[in-house]
Amino acid sequence: MRPLVDTGFGIVVDGPLTPDAAAGLRALVDGSGAVLVRRSGINSVEDLRRLVEGALGGLLPYDDASTPRTEVAPGVHTATEFPAELAIPPHNEQAYSSHAPRYLAFSCDRPADAGGTTQLVDSHRWHEEIPAPTRAQFDTGGVTYVRNYYPWLAPSWQTALRTDEPDVALQRCRADGIEASWRPDRLRTVHRRPATIRHPETGDTVWFNQAHLFHPARLDHDTRVALRDLYEPDALPRDARYGDGEPIPDDEIGEVLAAAQRCTVDVDLVAGDLLVLDNLRVAHGRLPFRGTRRMYVTMTERWKVPADG
Repeated sequence: MRPLVDTGFGIVVDGPLTPDAAAGLRALVDGSGAVLVRRSGINSVEDLRRLVEGALGGLLPYDDASTPRTEVAPGVHTATEFPAELAIPPHNEQAYSSHAPRYLAFSCDRPADAGGTTQLVDSHRWHEEIPAPTRAQFDTGGVTYVRNYYPWLAPSWQTALRTDEPDVALQRCRADGIEASWRPDRLRTVHRRPATIRHPETGDTVWFNQAHLFHPARLDHDTRVALRDLYEPDALPRDARYGDGEPIPDDEIGEVLAAAQRCTVDVDLVAGDLLVLDNLRVAHGRLPFRGTRRMYVTMTERWKVPADG
């Protein structure tokens, strides 16, 4: 084994994974936050399912989806189907939800022709890098996520809530503490969650939210203008506010993104690599790319996000 980076997290293991090595994978992830297995020996989706289930437990469905993905086998999805020319900023999976996966496993089937670098961020260091006044606002107030599910945008409420029944959709939202209401043209949800949590094993305070992904400030100028022309502020497809519902200033989202950039580690995955993350401790993102990039993702161990962080 050798360090993935020299900043305090992650290790690299040379594969292929033997049954004994696979059985010890969880302990390695718990100890380091991230494990990159080079030449893992995974040659198919079924190989991935079998290995992850054996090492990390049963695979989770993609509930409360916020981005489009394709399920290729039970519990195995494509990576986020986001335009190749755009970056996906680092984030912790489903940090906006009432429950989040404890572990993520990414299997590289085919790297991009160019670009597509995976980016990792130590979420404790990210929190520490955010300027103190902005950090305190999030620490004490949390984040309110607002979503408007329009029929012409993906994912639909049917996909996110895994039902075609409007009444069942409302019931599922309310069971998770989500305020939900039907409007003439859409389902609208409002969900308050913490901005930070205390890691259950390390005890560290970690940045654990997706305010920077839901907030319009991360979008390019033309897209923001188009959204402003199409939607009233309360009707944006997605938005993030402070926990009390007050708007988050654009410059504070800029500080959050800049803090992530200062502690981002780039990892170039090649065919056959397996990257396993403690989702509560390490955020992940993706740079733009060209060509075809196939990455499969699994999630395990449903973890309840504490209401107070």
